[in-house]
Amino acid sequence: MEELSLRKLKKALKKLSNLYRRKKHKLPTDVQKDFEDHLSALHVAIKERDKQKANDCYTRLVQLSDIHLKRSPIQKFIDVLGGLAFALLVAILIRQMWFEFYSIPSGSMRPTFKEKDYLVVSKTDYSLNIPLRNDHFYFDDSSLKRGNIVIFNGGGMDIPDVDTRYFFLFPGKKQYIKRLIGKPGDTLYFYGGQIYGIDKDGNPIQEFSQKPWFENIEHIPFIHFYGKIVATNYLANGIFSPVYIYQMNEPVAKLEVTPFGSLEGSLLTNKNIQKYADLWGFKNFAMARLLTKEELQGFTNTPFEEDAELYLELKHNPKLKPLTLIKDEYQRTRPGLSYEYSYIPLNDTQLREIFQHITTARFVVKNQKAYRYGYRLTPFSIDVPNVEDGIYEVDNGTLYKVYLDSFFEKLPNSLKNILGVLPLGGFLKKMPENHPLNQYSVENVHLLYNLGIEVDTRFSNIVKHPLIEPSRYAYFKNEELFLLGYPILKKCDENLTRYIENEKKKQRDSISYDPFIDSGPPLLADGNLDVAFIQQYGITIPEKSYLVLGDNHAMSADSREFGFVPQSNLKGGANFIFWPANRIGKPLQPSYPAVNFPKVFVWVTFLIISALAYIYYRKRRPY
Repeated sequence: MEELSLRKLKKALKKLSNLYRRKKHKLPTDVQKDFEDHLSALHVAIKERDKQKANDCYTRLVQLSDIHLKRSPIQKFIDVLGGLAFALLVAILIRQMWFEFYSIPSGSMRPTFKEKDYLVVSKTDYSLNIPLRNDHFYFDDSSLKRGNIVIFNGGGMDIPDVDTRYFFLFPGKKQYIKRLIGKPGDTLYFYGGQIYGIDKDGNPIQEFSQKPWFENIEHIPFIHFYGKIVATNYLANGIFSPVYIYQMNEPVAKLEVTPFGSLEGSLLTNKNIQKYADLWGFKNFAMARLLTKEELQGFTNTPFEEDAELYLELKHNPKLKPLTLIKDEYQRTRPGLSYEYSYIPLNDTQLREIFQHITTARFVVKNQKAYRYGYRLTPFSIDVPNVEDGIYEVDNGTLYKVYLDSFFEKLPNSLKNILGVLPLGGFLKKMPENHPLNQYSVENVHLLYNLGIEVDTRFSNIVKHPLIEPSRYAYFKNEELFLLGYPILKKCDENLTRYIENEKKKQRDSISYDPFIDSGPPLLADGNLDVAFIQQYGITIPEKSYLVLGDNHAMSADSREFGFVPQSNLKGGANFIFWPANRIGKPLQPSYPAVNFPKVFVWVTFLIISALAYIYYRKRRPY
């Protein structure tokens, strides 16, 4: 045994004496005498500074302890159980109150985060969380800025399948990641893929136009024009009525069949809004898809002087008058909105620009069939001839193959949740220009634009159904028509000029027709924000609630679907990408405070607990 210093021998004497006193009553008399004699001898040797004698006494005491003071199997089990419980408690406290690692599960935050990015998430950026509860010991709204990337859980929100368990023991709620857009009392309006707004005091929110984290991100005010439908009453004639339309998970319209059999719709907003399309800027956006000439002829009788290989269909200006009867996804007959449709023939230059800016969801190819990553092969998977098996994505016109850890992907989800902190994939390899999906063709433009998000043939142009449409959007900005975040039809374009003239003519010919043209941003003649316009037509965020949106609007189930996030659900902020290696760094967002009360409290608590644990550990050691 290693020879100890007198200082360590003095500590060992104290610990061995305490251990002996706890076990003394269970020891035979002769063993008690042997212990006490050696303890006394060790005490004398230390006092006389006789190091050799003290070490000899200590060695004998350790031998006696190993024989007579050994812990029983039950005591060992209790100690192990106590250690595990302590470690579990510490792990939960750290994850809930300090930091944790987070794996991006979907493409809703592209391009800021991609699937399989691994993040460090801080739980002290603006709050001090109560573990395993939707509440805070402390919350600082001033530390939260518009543009911050926040982590929140789905407890009490209208999100399906939010229940989970921490370490298979403690019930909890799944966590989600989005960008914070609006704070309590803000009123927001959408135009040109951008947001305009005023805060609770009526002051213009400058961040939306001045900060880089909003510069290259498109924001659309809806996922679908029809939002979420709530239909409860079934009439004798087989029609559901009334039905309620929810946007931002708030009821905005009521559609019903009157006792006389007519269809009527009414807005439920308390603001002075006359048309459904006026809701916080819906009229400034259109759902868009590409049609071949044959598909177009099946949908409209509109004659076109100019032949084109593909036509852009714009579905816009949803209306409550007249209403229509439709079959919903459950094959129920119910009242539905009506829409305006416009068509633009596209030339080769415009199709090439669309192809150069296409972005898709991440998708899997298996046996020349493609389906969206995270889903599975179905009869609706799309055909991709001559494409080898693998995981792919198109990002701003460039095709990549994605390399993930195949072993990890095959693990059950419950085990993935435990191992989720492991950086096991997400590397991209740019595909050559001769790859079948990388080569420009009308067929590839048609395929990747219409089906590149859902990767599902049900979203093809076989039928024109009001509830089945690809998540592609169009909008005007600066008198140019944008698709995929890029001005595909510019001011000087003959097709755009002809289209605008046709829209204005249709408006003159029919007083009920609402054209899809550039209505301009909500600004006054002097360039200042039109506050009165925002107050009337914008969406106002309730107290202690926040509006969050995904950076990738086409693939994001966010506040447009589940509504505002209660303050109590906000849990932390995304601080750092630590994997994959080519994406390491801080995400683009406002900085969280370097020092605040939650950070100081957690750090001080950690240091105190560490010190106490160290003292306890030292006491348990024999020296």
